[in-house]
Amino acid sequence: MKKIVVPVASCIVCVCLIVLMSGCGKNETTGGTIGAASGAVIGEAVAGKKDKATGTLVGALIGGCLGKEIGRAADEEEREEKEVRKRVATKRHINRLQAENRALKRSVASWCPSCPQKVKILGARRCPDCGDGLIREKYCSGCAQIFSPALGHRYCPYCRRKTLLSCR
Repeated sequence: MKKIVVPVASCIVCVCLIVLMSGCGKNETTGGTIGAASGAVIGEAVAGKKDKATGTLVGALIGGCLGKEIGRAADEEEREEKEVRKRVATKRHINRLQAENRALKRSVASWCPSCPQKVKILGARRCPDCGDGLIREKYCSGCAQIFSPALGHRYCPYCRRKTLLSCR
């Protein structure tokens, strides 16, 4: 009666590989598989003719554990890099939104035509000091030029005749 050693050793190695690969990261799985396979080959060669199955099993277990530890370190490093990239992207997004918000606040500013002051209250329709209606720009009815109230022009500087600027 012949002993069937090689198929039994192969089955044991396959079972060990399945156990080693369960619940692992990508690099940990790869490292465990390659380590187990190379450990099995080395264990079989070291064991010689006497006990190849035991040598294969021990080599696979040792190689799988070593490969798994090396792969786990690589997986943790990749996870940390991914988290750093995500934090940087989030920070950039927040900065961009804050810049847009500041630009919107500047563009929404209104002016009081009676007392020349800028009203920074969002949604205000009347000046908090004098109660007059707020404006956003002044324009010339003669040349259709638009001016910012911050310039302080009362008359159009481009028209030859002094045209009074209208508010809107």
